Order: sequence, then structure tokens, then C-alpha cells
Amino acid sequence: MQVVDDKLSINFKEVLNNAHIGMNEATRSTVGKLIAKVSEHIPHMIGGSADLTASTKG
Repeated sequence: MQVVDDKLSINFKEVLNNAHIGMNEATRSTVGKLIAKVSEHIPHMIGGSADLTASTKG
């Protein structure tokens, strides 16, 4: 992957269309999967999160 003219050479539509995500899951779970998928193509990507409320997972 290269950065040319401040643009990434990644086809986000193709990458995210191939991400296997569900519709019946917590938003943070879906976002985590999307970040993991994108980071496969952007090895220098840095991310993080913080839970501001308790988990509602059972």
C-alpha cells in the first residue's frame, strides 16, 4: 500500500464489501471487525477505543 498525493491506494468499497459483519450485534463489535479488516490493508494504522458505559452483552 502506498500513499500518493496524500491519498491511500486502497479500494475501501471492495475491502468493506468483503468484510463479514452481522446486523444483529453491538455497534462496537461491528466497528471492531471493520477496523480489523481495514488494518489488513493499512499496516501503519493506529486506533483505539474507550468504553464510557458498562457493556450490555449478556
